[in-house]
Amino acid sequence: MTPRPRGGLRRLTRPLRQSRATLVVAILMIALTGALCFLPGVGILNYYSSFVLALAGGLLAGVAGANAARGAVLRGDAPFREALWSGLWVAVPPPLLLLLNGLRVTNCDPLEGLLFYVMGAGLSILLAAQVGAFAALVGRRRRWAIPLFLAFWVGAIAWDLAHLYLHPAIFAYDPFVGFFSGAVYDTVIQVDDRLALYRLNNLAQLAVLWTFARLARGPAGWLTIDALREAAHRRWLALALAVAVAATFFGLRGVIGYEVSRGDIEARLGGRLENDRLTLFYDRVAIPRAEAEALLEDHTYRIEQLDAALGARFPRRIRSYVYGSTDDKRRMMGAANVYIAKPWLDEIHLNHVAYGDPVVHHELAHVVLGHYAPPPFNIPTAKCVLPHMALVEGAAEAFEWDTGELSPHQWSAAMRKAGIAPPLAALLGPDGFYLQPSSVAYTLSGSFIRWLIETRGAGPFERVYRDADFEAAYGQPVEALVAEWGRWVDAVPVDDAALALATQRFSGTGIFYRTCPLEVARLEHRAAQLLAAGQKVEATALYTQVVGFVPGDPHKRLALLRIAAEAGDAAGAAAIHAAYLAVAGRNVVMDAYATELLSDARWRAGDIVGAIAGYQSIADAPQSEDRWRNVLVKLAVAGDARREPILGPYLLSGGDDDEAMSYLAEALGDLPEDALIIYLLGRRHGLAGHHEETVRLLQTALAVLPADTSAPWVPLVRRESWRLLGHARFALELLDGARQAFQRTAELAPHSGTRDRYLDWVARTRWKAARDGKN
Repeated sequence: MTPRPRGGLRRLTRPLRQSRATLVVAILMIALTGALCFLPGVGILNYYSSFVLALAGGLLAGVAGANAARGAVLRGDAPFREALWSGLWVAVPPPLLLLLNGLRVTNCDPLEGLLFYVMGAGLSILLAAQVGAFAALVGRRRRWAIPLFLAFWVGAIAWDLAHLYLHPAIFAYDPFVGFFSGAVYDTVIQVDDRLALYRLNNLAQLAVLWTFARLARGPAGWLTIDALREAAHRRWLALALAVAVAATFFGLRGVIGYEVSRGDIEARLGGRLENDRLTLFYDRVAIPRAEAEALLEDHTYRIEQLDAALGARFPRRIRSYVYGSTDDKRRMMGAANVYIAKPWLDEIHLNHVAYGDPVVHHELAHVVLGHYAPPPFNIPTAKCVLPHMALVEGAAEAFEWDTGELSPHQWSAAMRKAGIAPPLAALLGPDGFYLQPSSVAYTLSGSFIRWLIETRGAGPFERVYRDADFEAAYGQPVEALVAEWGRWVDAVPVDDAALALATQRFSGTGIFYRTCPLEVARLEHRAAQLLAAGQKVEATALYTQVVGFVPGDPHKRLALLRIAAEAGDAAGAAAIHAAYLAVAGRNVVMDAYATELLSDARWRAGDIVGAIAGYQSIADAPQSEDRWRNVLVKLAVAGDARREPILGPYLLSGGDDDEAMSYLAEALGDLPEDALIIYLLGRRHGLAGHHEETVRLLQTALAVLPADTSAPWVPLVRRESWRLLGHARFALELLDGARQAFQRTAELAPHSGTRDRYLDWVARTRWKAARDGKN
């Protein structure tokens, strides 16, 4: 045995022998990583584990670096080099351990996870060690060096927290913590150019410390005022250059996008409207002014609705930011597909929503309800520390009260009857809310809070929203209230179809319990972009990769089945459908959609008999109103020798609005009295915003539709015609006619959720008529 390997090993382990702090911190980080290996969502290399390790490593590595640098000075070694070695010993073991854990836990993309770690926790640890070394050179003794490093660490964190508190952004870039993405439910998280440039900014900041240390380092190795006074001019020039580079990065932080201020966002959006209740900032490139004015009206209606429900006028003006695209919203404030309210700032942040979107009601409720909660965040907290998210989101859901075809009460009853509802008491715990899928947590808590308001009134609710003390507000412990709600909601009638819809809607798992949630979300996001651009081959490859990562999730196979169906590849669709049927965890609603797609593929391939058989097999299956209507209309057309050659190509095409409307207009010339063609043409005009033509055609369709008993599709088309007619009349400000159409839609609605939504539109038309002085 030669001495070289032994000598190399001794050099490699020298930082552990020379600095006990480095050894202790390295062991602590290994222990923390070992614990993460057995926790959901953080047991592999990904953004989440990197963030947790950065929180600990960015602090502990600074202590280790300070001790290593101090020892280096006393030995006459280079302090920053020794701090680098110390940082490497802290930074390197955790990803190796997580990579090994990938043999036990599925890790779909270890290279991406390693990139998250390197750009996040890894560089944070190395930077912290360097800052710790600088603190040691300034403080000399441990009792001064460690507090000085902590001042750097606390200062950086405090700066970011202040920015998060005072500005719209929910993301943060921090030298010691790395990248905080913000919204838990946004799963498309990527290392992008902003993080790369931010790390270059950190390097520029370190260059300031390094050049200053070189300038001020005295003969004994410590930084002194005397050495600073005697420093050569060229060293001052190096410091000035480093400061200039760091200052340039700081000045461009809003342009680069790693620290975006309110002013930056308002300038980029460019559009602004206001009234006495609200200031609306909107993307004036993507959103026309007329649409923005309609959104301002929509917000105003919802604010006044909340005032009426709570019996008091909200006293301050609210700011609402409406972004032109999810990508713009992600870069400007951090949330792509998640809507955000900051009650303490009286502001909300929305995607490019349509007029009447219920999410406006939800987010405004957060702000208005914040009036009843204490600062600094104006949300209820459990034991004055943890946000009570079940109360925060449940209250907003209770006031929004628009969750699709069923009401939250009915969804909750269906979940409980289907055996897929977690205990409500668990959701009301300090961390139980985020351990469940968002759809489940929001719906159950929304039903509970709405029940409290309906049975106890708004007064006790306003009291409980202050501090989450249910017993003080209601005179009963929360467990008793939950039990009473459970008995009540279990008596809400739900049929088998509702149970099936609930199983489909709420059978997901919480984000931390999913397999590779970030990688799967990234691939699906990219595949959807490719599909929208017409690159079906590339999209198919990505969706196939997703199925490979989560072969036990039948839902992930539907995207491949849809692509095959749209291509008319009956054989390929049949193979995908067979593979889908072999996977456990399906439900009847999902099965019906898969059968519809397979039938579409057969129809496109010319197998009309096979298509009809498929549609007939699911004609009575539980599914959403829109899917059911589609199936029944396809079945009616495919089985009608007169309609099939004319309407078949339209139903199976994916053409644009102008092309589709031209085709339907020609079809109407062939079958001028066909109520179905008139309805389809009116619907297409409505989607295109041609409101006058929509009104004319749908009124005609309603006049010529046969009796509901004549064909299964007729009552569903009748309901949809009244709904679309109401919206078209409303857009034309024919408010009396709109109110009548919405009232009829509510009367015909088969489920209470739809009925409640259109009764709300009835109320909206009355509000608008009273405000505008119209009948």
